[in-house]
Amino acid sequence: MKLHLKISLLLFSFAAVLIIAFTSLNYINRSVQDVFMKENQRNQAQIIDKVIAIKFGSLKQIVDDNSAWDELVDFTGKPDSVWAIDNIDFMVNVFNHSTVMVFNKDDELIHQFSDSSLLCQHFQPDETKIKQLFAQSPYCHYFEYSGNRLIEFCGATIVPSADATDRQTVPQGYLLVGEEWNEAYLNNLYESTGFEPELVAAADSTPIELDKNREYIIKELHGADGKTSAKIIFSRVSPIQQDLKNFLILTILVSLIASLALLVFILYFRRIVVEPFSVINRTLETHNQQHLHRLRSKTPEFVKLKELILNFFKQQNELKSNNVRLVELNGTKDKLFSIIGHDLRNPIGNILSASGIMIESIQEQDFENIEILLSLIEKESGEALNLLETLLDWAKTQTGKLQYSPKQIQLKEIIDRVSTNLSFAARMKEIKIETVSNVDFEVYADYNMIVTILRNLISNAIKFTNPGGWVRISALRNEDGIEFRVEDNGIGMDDKAAGRLFKAETNYSTYGTANEKGTGLGLIICKEFIEKHGGNIRVQSEKGKGTCFIFNIVEHKN
Repeated sequence: MKLHLKISLLLFSFAAVLIIAFTSLNYINRSVQDVFMKENQRNQAQIIDKVIAIKFGSLKQIVDDNSAWDELVDFTGKPDSVWAIDNIDFMVNVFNHSTVMVFNKDDELIHQFSDSSLLCQHFQPDETKIKQLFAQSPYCHYFEYSGNRLIEFCGATIVPSADATDRQTVPQGYLLVGEEWNEAYLNNLYESTGFEPELVAAADSTPIELDKNREYIIKELHGADGKTSAKIIFSRVSPIQQDLKNFLILTILVSLIASLALLVFILYFRRIVVEPFSVINRTLETHNQQHLHRLRSKTPEFVKLKELILNFFKQQNELKSNNVRLVELNGTKDKLFSIIGHDLRNPIGNILSASGIMIESIQEQDFENIEILLSLIEKESGEALNLLETLLDWAKTQTGKLQYSPKQIQLKEIIDRVSTNLSFAARMKEIKIETVSNVDFEVYADYNMIVTILRNLISNAIKFTNPGGWVRISALRNEDGIEFRVEDNGIGMDDKAAGRLFKAETNYSTYGTANEKGTGLGLIICKEFIEKHGGNIRVQSEKGKGTCFIFNIVEHKN
């Protein structure tokens, strides 16, 4: 074949490739445009959902905090208009809510505070259907649309503060707080999302006219009956339509230029760029550093990139390790705050109350009442001290600040000391603490840790033993060192409860036979201290018959 024919054939072939490439590129561009539009609309819808959820979250928080309020529980039983004005109406004004309604446990509306215009719009729910709102959950959330006005309602059952989390007690009433989606609220949605919101009644059958140059996102808002109460239409001028047109023109020009350049540089580009990047991509996908050995490019950029990737893997491993530690520390902080906020507040509050009453009793010279109050203060102070000691021990173990200093110590001395310290608590319940075997041993252990272990186990036994019972302490030498036993004839437990004792994530705690309160941390501390000594702890228990905790400590330094 002659040279010009070869050249012509080559040119026609090249032209055919360009036409096919251009046609394919145009089809791909249109497909990408559709996908991009749909993806963008989905992302915008998610943003709108998050904005609405954030606004509802603040409303729900107010309802959640105020519905578990002991004073509100008292109010439902004995309505007081002065208290309602000072507290319920004050809450509405402070947080700029539109309406609040309080129902008693008989579904009767006992207080309502609203904008005067709302009282005429039939936003008050049917009293016969109040319980239906809370049939499935202690919370309810719905929308009410009337007279071109939309109210978002959030409600909760009214329960004592002690049941704020679980809400399993019988509701003492119901709290409904509503917020109107007025012009200010809709303007706030517009500023947060960039979409202009428009409310439409669900009953409005007028077709919605859609402008092809605008983007639309339609959300349905459901009423108390689960049916659509209203629709909110978010719309805005599409910012990407013109950009996509310009992008199409630019894509055509760039494609032509790129196709020409590609014919010249494709082989060079493949050898210099594509193959090294393929190795890097495979390394990052598989997280296998061995693939980097195939990166033979000596250009400074890829050599530097190879170093950066190796450093990235190293830093990634360090970040994972640090993140695990950070999660543990954050969990420790949250648990400490939770215990301090709930369990420590009660005895201190009781001490303050008793102190105030005792001042009055001293002035009245009521010595019998003073003696009772001093006993109460002594009891509550002891509980607070025990709780603080437990919290400090546990916090030290979690933060790594607890020093482990083992030495040879006398076991009998420790048992006598702990038994003496707990004798008052035992006498209060007429419980006998007995040492039933020879405990005249030396053990290689940290003195303070052993004291803490025995104190927690013995006080735990006293807590769950009925008045007139016994707690027995014994120790014997075996192949693992010294085996301790702390046994009682108390209420015992089933296998399920025993399996949760030493797990920090469950924070398992129950009330004692005299309604004593614990933190759920004592046994966890015991387990960590014993494991620090190289030992282990186990429990044997039968419901209704008693419990025995068994642990080992080495007798001599290895």
